[in-house]
Amino acid sequence: MLISTLQCLIIVAGGVYFASLLRHAFLYGEIKGRSGFISSKYYSRENEPFFFWINVVSYSVCIVFIFVGSILLLRK
Repeated sequence: MLISTLQCLIIVAGGVYFASLLRHAFLYGEIKGRSGFISSKYYSRENEPFFFWINVVSYSVCIVFIFVGSILLLRK
């Protein structure tokens, strides 16, 4: 039980990270996205709306999967 709780906390920490990226996106109008294997890039809502919204949607899907997965892990 302790291991699944620790795993759940680690997974939720990842969800909090994605949520902070979405918060920054909605407050400042830019989101951090990957532009390669190692490098990252900020996409602006005004200059690159397609990549901005693709990242917003993908981060939102990740948050949903992370929190649903952590709830299922705790119920296990």
